[in-house]
Amino acid sequence: MMAAQIIRVLLFLIMRTVILVLFISRMALIKDCIPLASQELPELQDFIQCFLDADDTLALTACETLYNFASSRPDADIIRYGAHVEVAETEDSSLGTRVESLFNATLGDCSHAQILQASFGYLFAAWVPWNVITAFFKTSLIQEAFKNLSVTRLNKIEDGYEYLAICSLSHKLYSYVEYRGLNYHFWARISSRTTASLDIFDRDQHSAWEVDQEVQAFSTHYSSTEINSAARNFHARALKIVGDDFCRAFSVK
Repeated sequence: MMAAQIIRVLLFLIMRTVILVLFISRMALIKDCIPLASQELPELQDFIQCFLDADDTLALTACETLYNFASSRPDADIIRYGAHVEVAETEDSSLGTRVESLFNATLGDCSHAQILQASFGYLFAAWVPWNVITAFFKTSLIQEAFKNLSVTRLNKIEDGYEYLAICSLSHKLYSYVEYRGLNYHFWARISSRTTASLDIFDRDQHSAWEVDQEVQAFSTHYSSTEINSAARNFHARALKIVGDDFCRAFSVK
């Protein structure tokens, strides 16, 4: 049994190494192409920022495909792409489908206030997830948005806080969720579905509270009708997330 586990771990590490080598080689190809392309579309020099969790991988064609998509949309501040979700063999196979549906929700292309409303609208309205790992951003947009964020290290639902700041400065979002550019390894992370002790739940809910406090402070400092509404709706959704976590962790019906 131990030998079999060791072999599986070694195979996994070998696969990750091969994928990393292939990804680096493709990144080198994109890097070589950018100077030529940017002579025609100088705006694209700025469109290079994305976030990737250590648990996940980009599709091998992600850089080329998203670069080509952005090439014809130089006004884009955000391009949201789709995710393919991988779940453990022990999980219900329908789980991957449900999580994919969540990640790949879209309201289509959005402009100005619509961008905030899509992810920070009324609690029971259609919702585009506020995660930052399925989007490409203009680097200058990220730099400007992060100037406005707290330097305090946050944790649970922090990506919602970051995405709210980004969206508040954005003018154009393009939806490209039909392209599954992210391989989201649901089985590789400790998710909110995991049975938790009271101590773990208390830590996570306190982290969510800290993030919500930062969102409300952001709303007060950069006050506008759209941002204030987004902050109120963030608060409502944060409470729902904490409540759902409690029910799952402690099997409350």
